[in-house]
Amino acid sequence: MNSLEHLASSEIDEMIVSKEKELQEAMHSLAVVEEAKNRLSRQILELQIKKKDTENTLSKANFNVKTINSELRVLKSAFWKARNENR
Repeated sequence: MNSLEHLASSEIDEMIVSKEKELQEAMHSLAVVEEAKNRLSRQILELQIKKKDTENTLSKANFNVKTINSELRVLKSAFWKARNENR
């Protein structure tokens, strides 16, 4: 590009047109990639929300299992106590 001074204005004009076209294509590609990044960011956010909801549900399920196990132990203890007293 440093030898532009030896080119005719029509040649430089062709180069300008070519570079402008190249720039438009590059800007379009940039916009496509930015939109893809934005979509991925939204999907990541949605997945993070779903993950948090799933973690909350899992926590509740674990608590429920522990509660039921505790209640079951109490019932089994009462059963064996009642059974042993009825002999």
